[in-house]
Amino acid sequence: MTKLSIIIPTYNCSLFLPEAIDSVLEQTFQDYEIIVIDDGSTDETEVVISRYGSNIVYIKQENLGPSAARNRGLNIAIGEYIVFLDADDILLPAKLEMQVSFLDHNQDVDVVYSDGYYNDCFGAGGSEQKLFSQIGLLSTGLGAPIESLKILAIRNAFPIHAAMTRKAILWEVKGFDEDLPALEDWDLWFRIAEAHKYAFLDAVLVIYRAIPTGITANFHRQKLASSQLRKKIECSDGFTELNKAIQSDFYFCWGIVDLRFYEKQKALENFKKSLHVNTKNYIARFAFLATLLLGRYALIFYFLKRKLLGVR
Repeated sequence: MTKLSIIIPTYNCSLFLPEAIDSVLEQTFQDYEIIVIDDGSTDETEVVISRYGSNIVYIKQENLGPSAARNRGLNIAIGEYIVFLDADDILLPAKLEMQVSFLDHNQDVDVVYSDGYYNDCFGAGGSEQKLFSQIGLLSTGLGAPIESLKILAIRNAFPIHAAMTRKAILWEVKGFDEDLPALEDWDLWFRIAEAHKYAFLDAVLVIYRAIPTGITANFHRQKLASSQLRKKIECSDGFTELNKAIQSDFYFCWGIVDLRFYEKQKALENFKKSLHVNTKNYIARFAFLATLLLGRYALIFYFLKRKLLGVR
């Protein structure tokens, strides 16, 4: 049995795709398969893939979005473990070897994740590379369900390719929610956290490249997905297990997200919920009053949230 499947969804990313594939081929661990799901690309993706011959399982489908593409890959994967690698990102050479070894030796852990580099390829100052842990893209506190849920209720904890997951667990939670237009990895990690254990492996193993065409740059998709994900988490069994203080923080943080999207009324509603759950949440009280007075200019609280909890 193949130990590992690397699933790469791609859509019009032929410029970056070769580096993603090459980063897998250059791994120190070699017992894997590469599955590329072409989600309706109209660029040179097929030409790029043809250069790799039989080293890659290649499937082209109509454009259905990254969640559907990843689920398609998961349905045909034969590996015991799964890594999801976006076509514009990179694995560092020891990624597979270190995380496979960790899961092999820690049978109680279902998801292992690590640190990595965030590379703003097109930033104003040129290419700049910083650790996830330096800029709020990583939370090392995930573990048993209650530890993980209190974090994942209010933020994502790591970029998707920083993790390695047991395939059986992905099947158990039925993969990605194809109705979410974005934030589908955050939703997946939350649902897994309701009954399974995470572990942080302290190593720098991936590169996340921020490019202008990436889905994280799409304001409207992010806005819609944020609203849908908040409702999903709020209605989940995992949310009911959180204590009142954390539930209050949940509403406060999602109110800050509403401010980011200039949704004043929704932000006020979430701040009210935060105070209803915990009347001693004075930050939420202050945010509510500031939003009443300043409207969209209360967006300052979004930047406070970024400073305290990270950018995701």
